Amino acid sequence: MLFLAAAVLLVAGFSRPLENLYRDLLISSVSPFIDPGQDIVIVAITEETLAGLHYRSPIDREFLANLIVHVGKAGPRAVGIDILFDQGTERAKDELLERALENAPFPVVIASAENADGLTDSQVTYLKNFAPGVSRGLVSLARDPLDGVVRGLFAGRENGGVWQPSFVGAIAAAGGASPSAIRSDLAYFRTQHATPYDFPVYPAHLARVLPVQWFTGKYVLIGADLPLDDRHLTPFTALDGVKAGTLPGVVIHAHALAQLLTGDQIVQAGALTVGLLLAAGALVAGWFAWRPLPVLVKPLILLGLIFSIFAGAATLFSRIGVLVPAVWPSVLVTGVFSIVAFMAWHRDNAERRFIRHAFAQYVSPAVVETIIRNPASLRLGGERRTITCVFTDLEGFTGLSETLPPERIAALLNGYLDLVCDQFVKHGATIDKVVGDSVVGFFGAPATQADQAERAVSLALELDTLAQAYRVAAARGGAHLESRASVFIADRLWWATLEESASSTTRPLATQ
Repeated sequence: MLFLAAAVLLVAGFSRPLENLYRDLLISSVSPFIDPGQDIVIVAITEETLAGLHYRSPIDREFLANLIVHVGKAGPRAVGIDILFDQGTERAKDELLERALENAPFPVVIASAENADGLTDSQVTYLKNFAPGVSRGLVSLARDPLDGVVRGLFAGRENGGVWQPSFVGAIAAAGGASPSAIRSDLAYFRTQHATPYDFPVYPAHLARVLPVQWFTGKYVLIGADLPLDDRHLTPFTALDGVKAGTLPGVVIHAHALAQLLTGDQIVQAGALTVGLLLAAGALVAGWFAWRPLPVLVKPLILLGLIFSIFAGAATLFSRIGVLVPAVWPSVLVTGVFSIVAFMAWHRDNAERRFIRHAFAQYVSPAVVETIIRNPASLRLGGERRTITCVFTDLEGFTGLSETLPPERIAALLNGYLDLVCDQFVKHGATIDKVVGDSVVGFFGAPATQADQAERAVSLALELDTLAQAYRVAAARGGAHLESRASVFIADRLWWATLEESASSTTRPLATQ
């Protein structure tokens, strides 16, 4: 049990990159999250916006103050500013922005960060003292440490015993929502074409000429949309490529805010659920692998099982947003299937060796191969079947043996028996026994033969032809032989053929 648990953990760890890739493909292609509502708009600071300002960084505080005043005329639900005010610029413009923020007649949330986010002590101090009466939230993003892709919904963190909400959490709370303080997966919203949902984006430098109604009752996010700054990898890179799947931070915040407002969430399947599904998959894989199926069929079954795992995971996620791992369970199912299939092959190989050893001396190779392909055709305890028996012997051989030397008798008998037995095997008969100069064989067992009667008649005719030729050759040496053959059809327990069938066939032979 401990070995199995260790194997699961090991496989899960090594398969994590592939698991992340499959998860990203699901989020970007079959995610059920396609309607974030119409409550969020983005005011983007673009390269064209910066081109109209006197300097690029920090962004002109007077420009931002005027932007907030204009947006405020529309009566937005709340405004979030995804810009860190961590250093001073022109004093008059800084004070103008502070007044605009603190006197805004609507909820405003500004971006915040701490030393843990890479800020210096002086930057943290300036942030705290800038517009101290305005709400703020941490703008950290929950990146996957393995590949840097933003997959998590950052809820906030505790600092010095005080809970600091995330940027979008503070905005949602300011708008009247109740965001959770528990970190979860980020439910990105998508289009029908497997691309990121397009939130309404308005260039900041054009906001003054836009109708104020476009901002009325909306959550307005103000942030940068620049080609080289504040851009982050998202799950959409798996399907759309790095360029299309790398989104500005303010757009990622829009997805996160929409998730908080709609209540949509990705549900990670629990360990118990995954364990039960894995156990069921392993049992099914083991059952199929253990069955005596053709060698080429089992790989197809394994591929079908793996496809079912991935298809099932995709269906669960697309319908109800439940995320179930698929890669490492597929690896474990493949391992179980391979081990059990090897054990089954070893079992079947032993059965084939036994069958060959048991029947090769008495049954034609074709019949042996038929039994090997279908061992179930053999039943312990006998089976009642319709079989066709063939009996042949040398008439008067006992009297002849008294007139010839022993070595001559042995040569004649061995030659005859070799000839007859070869024909029995050639025609697919099972040799029941060889007694003296007689040979008893039958068709229809142990392997079923639909044309058993035709085979038996063909064998009898062939024996007659060859026996005549053998008789002529023996006569040249002074031995006069006569052979006879009989065909008999009966419904018998095939393992009891000798006692029941042979005695029945000898009666008509005596009159021939």
